[in-house]
Amino acid sequence: SVAVKNMRKMIQEDKADVIIGTIFPPGCLAMSDVALETKTAALCAAPIPIRNPWVFSVPHPVTIMVEGIVGHMKANNVKTVAFIGHSDAWGDQTYDAIMKLGPPAGIKVLTNERYARTDTSVSAQILKMLATSPDAVFCGCTGTPGALPSLALAERGYKGRVYHTHGVINRDFLRVGGKSLEGIIAPASPFAVADQLQDSHPIKKPALAYKASYEARFGAGSANPFGAYTYDAYVWLNAAIPVALKRAKPGTVEFRTALRDALESLKDVAGVNAVYNLSPGNHNGTVATPCATDGDGEVTFALLGIARQQRVDHAAQPSEEIGIAGIGLDISRNGRIVAGMRAQGIVIMGIAQEAHI
Repeated sequence: SVAVKNMRKMIQEDKADVIIGTIFPPGCLAMSDVALETKTAALCAAPIPIRNPWVFSVPHPVTIMVEGIVGHMKANNVKTVAFIGHSDAWGDQTYDAIMKLGPPAGIKVLTNERYARTDTSVSAQILKMLATSPDAVFCGCTGTPGALPSLALAERGYKGRVYHTHGVINRDFLRVGGKSLEGIIAPASPFAVADQLQDSHPIKKPALAYKASYEARFGAGSANPFGAYTYDAYVWLNAAIPVALKRAKPGTVEFRTALRDALESLKDVAGVNAVYNLSPGNHNGTVATPCATDGDGEVTFALLGIARQQRVDHAAQPSEEIGIAGIGLDISRNGRIVAGMRAQGIVIMGIAQEAHI
């Protein structure tokens, strides 16, 4: 795949010590084997199952988000749900999650319809789903292609509840889906509701600061959890790199191992999407907590009704350059982050664009 090709190039030619990306689950999964083979930590900006000790996933896991969806379904007396998702790893993850969590909550999954991200119609799939008379529809989709099911459901006058994943929380999804998205329910990281968090919440200040900086450059409403997850990957590295430098020098297997170990030891690291606590057995660092935006305790995620509603200095000397490579990251949108890292003595080896695989 393109992701694997770019990753090998960055490690072998650019001597990258760590990889950030991609934003697509299929690409991240393909890169997992390269991370293990080369002993290079990969910080995926997409939620994926962890396959080996060299892979980390910054976004909230699918199971945590679907747990919130199932809780909402149960509270609203949903007994049957029809599923439609992408015909790729993301569709597999979301379907597996609803199949794992739905039945124990008394929710029967009636269908498993799929479509490619490049498809322009899902009419046939929607007709099959509606024929089962579901209480609700769950869409395991991401990005602007994720609007297709809602558009088709609206065309056929469907009045039941429609649930989406945290992969659709962005302005382009709302633009493409328009009025068909009125009333849908989707989980999101607390970044999406940062202004509603209590002032004492540890992510409120950094989240609002990131949002203000991002939107000052790219326009009001442009900040979204996708860029914020990538930013959190850099927050992880800012905390882990000084620890790794005490054990080894960049450009060596020893340093990459030290960096991996340091990432696994991160505790109470406040990003803009969550407060992360990693370990050798948890390469994501988030845990399921009540679905709320206020009250006591950490907010891990919030359920949103769509259409309703700290800098850490890098301790290395200028001669100690850590190679950080990004795959599948949009340089036009992440340029501010890249510039910030360069100012701290960390060299960005390359930003490679990646197509869907």
